[in-house]
Amino acid sequence: MKDPYNNFLFLDTNILSYIAKDETKNHTLSKFCSGNKISLAITPTHLGELSDATRLHEGLSKLLLTVPSVLLKNFDDITKYEVNSHPEIFKEDIVSFIYNSLLFESDALEKIAATFIKKELKEAREEQKKLALVMFERLESLKENFPKNKVGKYDINQLDTFEFFLTVQLLKKNHLDFLEKFKTEATLLNTKIFQGIRLYCTFLFYKYYIGQRKPKDSSEFGDFSHVQYFPYCKIVVTEKDNCSILNEIKRHSDVLNNVEIHNIDFLKKIFQN
Repeated sequence: MKDPYNNFLFLDTNILSYIAKDETKNHTLSKFCSGNKISLAITPTHLGELSDATRLHEGLSKLLLTVPSVLLKNFDDITKYEVNSHPEIFKEDIVSFIYNSLLFESDALEKIAATFIKKELKEAREEQKKLALVMFERLESLKENFPKNKVGKYDINQLDTFEFFLTVQLLKKNHLDFLEKFKTEATLLNTKIFQGIRLYCTFLFYKYYIGQRKPKDSSEFGDFSHVQYFPYCKIVVTEKDNCSILNEIKRHSDVLNNVEIHNIDFLKKIFQN
């Protein structure tokens, strides 16, 4: 089996579901991925969100077996790579499993389908929902902790400061020992290498601080578990509102410099050709 392409195509969960319902799209997407030397990236977040959609598991399994597809490592593992490589960008492989390695196994589809119903995925999904609920309940009070500019608004000139302090805050959860090294010399801490965490922070700032939005419900924060993978991908296809926010971020931040951001119209054009 050939090594997977290390350039990744990320599709959000709704778009994966859309494709899984129509098996005829698999060949076209496979041709696109092979022609562009790119692998369809699946994350533990995808698996958790799709675990209850049992009617889609057969279609998803066929999709992942047909299209060059890989499972990426848990985001916490990627962050560990970044911590260990500091102050440089990490170079480790973030692929956990190659779905196409099962291509010549008689029970390949059953094995792939089984990955959607693992107990630990369901537990991780429940934990994600709890964190999303906490974020939903606390967002407005958290916004009060970060001062607005002189005219009483948030603006892009505050982004670097917001990003730095929230990145440090998020790293404290699992990497306090690492941060202790910079206690007396904070300028030596290069937060720019923590790409997924940085985008998480930036996306939050653009959507709810600069954008002055109020979340409708806690499910909105499920997007953040996806967003943190985007800097490691070559192409991201997501829903139109998120696409608009991410392209605005690209205009003002380097965190998505090497990533193409599209909405579903990008895929529809591929399927029409």
